[in-house]
Amino acid sequence: MIHLTRTEDEIEALRYEHFHHPHPRVQMTMAAVPLTALGLSRSVVARVAGCSETTVRTYLKAYQGGGIEALKHFSVGGSTSDLEAHRGSLREEFDQRPRGVCTKPSIGSVGSTGCNAARVKCGHTSNV
Repeated sequence: MIHLTRTEDEIEALRYEHFHHPHPRVQMTMAAVPLTALGLSRSVVARVAGCSETTVRTYLKAYQGGGIEALKHFSVGGSTSDLEAHRGSLREEFDQRPRGVCTKPSIGSVGSTGCNAARVKCGHTSNV
């Protein structure tokens, strides 16, 4: 069994992240850890948080190893994209050349798509 000692400041920080973190999974994680500080069993915490006992144990181990910051990072599992190896260079390219919105359709877009919308996405960069 994992026994953690949490200060009132740590519990308050976990509560804050539970309500203010933008990702729902991190919010669930932040809800589970303080409940264990109240002495609730993993099975009760799992039911309240909407996850499995194993997941609660994983959250507690992550917290034990890295504190609140460790709870903010999670992996979804599954395979990774082949593009993952190029994440940095792709991000740099997109940051340097953001896609803009043209007020006129590009050549061939009306004929090939059948769409005559006034605004379409295009490859031109925007200086806005």
